[in-house]
Amino acid sequence: PSVCACRDKTKLYCDDRNLTRLPVSFPTKTSVLDLSGNDIDSLEGDQFHSLGDLELLIIKHSHVKTIATGTFRGCFHLKRVELNSNQFERFSSKIFDSPNSITELNLMSNKLTELRKGDLDGLGHLRQLYLSNNMIRSLEEGVFQQLHRLETLDLR
Repeated sequence: PSVCACRDKTKLYCDDRNLTRLPVSFPTKTSVLDLSGNDIDSLEGDQFHSLGDLELLIIKHSHVKTIATGTFRGCFHLKRVELNSNQFERFSSKIFDSPNSITELNLMSNKLTELRKGDLDGLGHLRQLYLSNNMIRSLEEGVFQQLHRLETLDLR
């Protein structure tokens, strides 16, 4: 998209562009996508479905409140997801394909108040989960049960 800066033909930087919604489409060979520092209220639709090579997704400081189920379907190689410093009150792994290859998920500094059993299902490759600086008052028993490879859990 013309509002973004492209590096190495696979790295797309759409950060700090005052975007209020996502561009209509992204190049299919994108491996890094940065949408940080925008004013995007919600993520939905199929803009990400053709990004099978995407490995790193950064959408921080963008005022995101909701992400629709299945938004990141088709992102089969996604390894790192940075959704920190937004305004989520709820999170569900149903925004991704299941199973997936995500090893790092950053949800720090949102407005999460709870995590329920099933919210993290399908994230069996996850090694690092960052949840600090939220308002989590409740962690349902078994919420982390399927995260067999988890090495780092930050709940500060």
